[in-house]
Amino acid sequence: MWGGPPGPGPATPPPVPAWRRATFGRVVLQVLVGFLMGFVLVVLMVIVLFSAGRSPESLGSANQQVQARLGGAFWILILGAELAWLLFVYLKSSARLRTALMLAILAAAFAGGTALALAAVPRALG
Repeated sequence: MWGGPPGPGPATPPPVPAWRRATFGRVVLQVLVGFLMGFVLVVLMVIVLFSAGRSPESLGSANQQVQARLGGAFWILILGAELAWLLFVYLKSSARLRTALMLAILAAAFAGGTALALAAVPRALG
């Protein structure tokens, strides 16, 4: 008995672009890209610190508590950038949602890390 043309088969997901495939080499590359993004955030944080009147001399001669807070700010920025980039690459969602999530995580990490650093480093004298 002929019932007409066959119906659509099971839906196949669209192919994953090469840069989003989870092979060992590509995952290592994506981790390096996230680290570079974190390094850029650290450089931007230092620019904000100096623009806000924090002196470079106070960073070099900081006590252990200030150094610990700066270390915390550094790790917030690095790990936030890693999380944002790896979710952007490997989250199975629309590009718009992945981009919005990445930007939100980057902004939150930058705001949190910079606020921690600003609170930790004393103003320059004079």
